[in-house]
Amino acid sequence: MTWLLTMAWAQQVDVRVPFPTRRMYDGVADTVCVQFERDLGTPDVAVEDGAFTVSCRPAGTGTQACVRLDDGSTWPDRVPAIRCEGARGTLVVRPVQAFDPFDDIEDGVRVVRAVDSVQAVYRTSRPDTVGSLPGGACGIRGGGFWFRTRSRARHQACTLVWEDGTVLDVPILLVRSLAPDAEL
Repeated sequence: MTWLLTMAWAQQVDVRVPFPTRRMYDGVADTVCVQFERDLGTPDVAVEDGAFTVSCRPAGTGTQACVRLDDGSTWPDRVPAIRCEGARGTLVVRPVQAFDPFDDIEDGVRVVRAVDSVQAVYRTSRPDTVGSLPGGACGIRGGGFWFRTRSRARHQACTLVWEDGTVLDVPILLVRSLAPDAEL
C-alpha cells in the first residue's frame, strides 16, 4: 500500500498515517509506504527495528517512507515511527492502526479518524472498477477496495459501477475507535 500525502511543509513534519489492524494477505510481507511530494534530500536508507524494516528513499520529486513487517506469525499492537532525516528537512511518520482490511465492503467499512490522511485498503473478491467518492477517490484494484478522502464527514459513500451496470454503494464511516460499541 502506498499513500500519497500533500501538505504544507516545515523544517520537521510529523504525520499520523493509517495502518491495518491485521495482515492483508497470508504469506506475504506487509509493507505500508507514504509518499510525500517534497524532496527531503534523504539518501536511500533501510534500518531494522525489531520485527520491522523502516526505510526512506527519494521517489521522483518527493520522498517515500515505508515500514515492512516480514514475520507473518504475529501482528504488532504498535508500529514504530519512521524518521526520515535529509538535508532539507525531517519527516516523522507515525503509523496508527486505523482499519480492519477484512471489513466487508457490502456492509460498509470503518477507519479511525485520528489520522492526518484518511485512506485505507480492504480485501474483496469483486472485479476491478473505478468508483466515485465526493471529495476523494475510490475503486477496486487487484483484490483490494481502496479509498482516500479529504473530507472529515463521518458518513460517506463510494459508488462503484461495473461495466454490466451493477452498482454498489460502499458506506465509509470515520470512527473514534474500531471497537464494536465505539461511538462515531
